[in-house]
Order: sequence, then C-alpha cells, then structure tokens
Amino acid sequence: MSFRERANTVVGQAAAVGSQPSDTPDERLRKSALVLSSLLITFLSFIWVGTYATLGLWRSALIPFAYQVASLVGLVFFARTKRYAAYRASQVAMFLLLPFLLQWSLGGFVESGAVALWAFVAPLGALVFYGPRQAIAWFGAFLALVSLSAAIDGVLPELSKDIPSSVVVAFFAEHLRPLGHDIRPPGAFRPLPRPGRTGFWPRSRSGRRPCF
Repeated sequence: MSFRERANTVVGQAAAVGSQPSDTPDERLRKSALVLSSLLITFLSFIWVGTYATLGLWRSALIPFAYQVASLVGLVFFARTKRYAAYRASQVAMFLLLPFLLQWSLGGFVESGAVALWAFVAPLGALVFYGPRQAIAWFGAFLALVSLSAAIDGVLPELSKDIPSSVVVAFFAEHLRPLGHDIRPPGAFRPLPRPGRTGFWPRSRSGRRPCF
C-alpha cells in the first residue's frame, strides 16, 4: 500500500468516527466534512500557539491552545455518543468566538492583523452543516461581533505593543490570504460529491484523487 493510500485510509477512518449505519450519504458526508474541518483548524492552531508563545504573549497563545483541547475533547465525545447536533453547535460556536477573543486579547484589528477574519469560517460552515435558513443567525452573530469589535477597538489595551511591525504585516497577509482562495465567481461552486466505492476521497473531473 502506497503512502497516499495509507493516508487516505487514515483520514477516512478519522472522518467517519461519528457516522452511523443509519446515516444517509449526505449526512455521512456532512459529518465527515465537519470532523476534517475541525482537525485542520486544530492543526493550524499550532502556528498561532507557537507564534504568540515565542513573542511572550501567553494569554493570546492560550486561546488557540484552549480550542485545540476543546476540539479534541469534543471529537472524542462525538465518536462515543454520535450526537452530531451538539458537536456541530460547539464547533461552529468556537469557529465564531475564538478568533474574536484572540483579536481582543491582542489589542484590536490592527494589532492582531485582523485575525477575526477567520471567524467568517463560522457562518460559511453553518451554511454547509446547518443549511441556508439556520445560517442566517450565524451570519448575524458574526456581523454583531464585528460591530462590537469596532466599538471597543479604541479602548482595548495594547497588549501587543512588543510585536514587531513586520510580524503584524505578516499576520495581515496570512489572515487575508484565505479569502483569495475562497472567492469564486458565481456558478463556480459545485455540490460536494458523495463518497464512492473507490475510497473516501472522491475523484475530480480529471479522474485524479486529491493528493497531500
């Protein structure tokens, strides 16, 4: 078995920890997508934890670390209980709240490099994992937190005054880059394909599976 096949097998098994035999293909796909999204953000959080810890901003480093712990605990809970609704709500809520908490801990939009932009993952995730009607509330919550952040930005303590300006600029670039990947012209989005007999990862139009 090649490395790619082994990796696909491991990822597929991890993604299916909350699935049940009674699930429809669409339900199984949504559960798998949420688990993989959570694991990806948990892995990316090491960057924030390491960066802020290196700069001596331990309070800020604690926030993504707390997400990592809570996310893994939630995954274990989901694997054992199969309670998708509770797992989904906790994950989307953390997607929404933690970037804002991190931004506030650093002193605001500029000092944090607008890290709260990552909270936009929450309403987008709600659109996929809840549906358009339920996602409206998550979009409203995101806009409310943006407004609150703007209102308190001037009174937040400048806890990040020791961060070099070059690092702040790098943060801005890293936080804005995902938006460039996600913006597509209308009609460019396709429904998520369902898992097939060839393995967990569906083949693309070219016939190739995603590689790592």
